[in-house]
Formats: sequence, structure tokens, C-alpha cells
Amino acid sequence: MILLAGSSHPVFAQALASSTQISLGNCEVSVFPNGEKRVWITTPLTNQDVAILQSLSDPVDSNIM
Repeated sequence: MILLAGSSHPVFAQALASSTQISLGNCEVSVFPNGEKRVWITTPLTNQDVAILQSLSDPVDSNIM
């Protein structure tokens, strides 16, 4: 299993991955000049179970990515 974490709580995601011995996948978030965001998942996910950890707290538009 691989845990993917959004941008809202990276410290919590690392602690959760460590305590559950689940691999934390790599995600790269970049922001275009117009404010749009791009997310690249750089960890291979083929034939893997994936859990996504992400808060929907304010600011939602930033945290969801």
C-alpha cells in the first residue's frame, strides 16, 4: 500500500506513514503564473493499493491540491 498526501498536512502524513509502516509516495505540486496548480505523482502506482490523505479545510482550493 502507498499513502499519497496532499499539501495541507505533510508532517501528519509523514507521521502516519511512519507509524503504520506504509510507504509515503512522492507528489510534486507546481503553480503556474496564473495560479493554476499541477500535481505530478512521481511514485509508480501500478498494481498498488493507494490511500489519499487530504484535508478539505480552508483554503480549500489550495489544500485540495
